[in-house]
Amino acid sequence: ADTDNADRDKMLPTADFFDVAHFPQAHYQGGRCQPDGPAGSYRAQGTLMLRGVSKPVPLSLHFSMQGKSALLTLDATVPRLAFEVGSGQWASASAIGLDVAVHGVLKLAPGG
Repeated sequence: ADTDNADRDKMLPTADFFDVAHFPQAHYQGGRCQPDGPAGSYRAQGTLMLRGVSKPVPLSLHFSMQGKSALLTLDATVPRLAFEVGSGQWASASAIGLDVAVHGVLKLAPGG
């Protein structure tokens, strides 16, 4: 991970946070997806599995075209303590928010 903070980047893989030694992958299983708001906006229901814990986490999706490329953006809010991320001395919201915003971008472009 690169969070623009070297100390934080070193802590994220540890057992206090993502515990990558025991849980090297997270999984998202998408489900029902429905239009939501302006054209190209959707709301997907799905389940996030993180640190061996599975919980429903909806995604806000937006699809658009940029020339010949397709762009898909996603946003979600993950309640970190529900997945035991940042527990123990980090469980307080004083240093890290209890809800973590996740943003992703996928750009699909023709090869060549």
